[in-house]
Amino acid sequence: MDLISIIASIMLVIGCLYFIWMPFTAKKASSVYKATVFVDDKIKKEELYATLNEIEMDYKMNKLSFDDYQNMKKAYELEVATIIKNENELGRKSIKHKESTADTIKKIEDEIDAELASLRQERRMKS
Repeated sequence: MDLISIIASIMLVIGCLYFIWMPFTAKKASSVYKATVFVDDKIKKEELYATLNEIEMDYKMNKLSFDDYQNMKKAYELEVATIIKNENELGRKSIKHKESTADTIKKIEDEIDAELASLRQERRMKS
């Protein structure tokens, strides 16, 4: 009875350590996070555009003074510019990653073609 409880306790501790350590070693989490941030930024950007449109309408209907309109417009445009800058940086990183992936695939395909050519040549020699 005592041995079983010790083994069960050890297994429980190992399981807990595994679940604690797993997020630190997962590589997919960062890509999921980046995708989530990208989608959130896209939604936020659309909301900011809608807000800018509403501010414009309020100003044209004389609900806002010119100074308030200018201050609010600058603030929201700055937020949109920041989001667009982040999107462009993510896009550049994505393009670099795609290019490196494409280069790697091309190298692998070339190696496969070379290996197939050598196998064909060996088969011709045997015939």
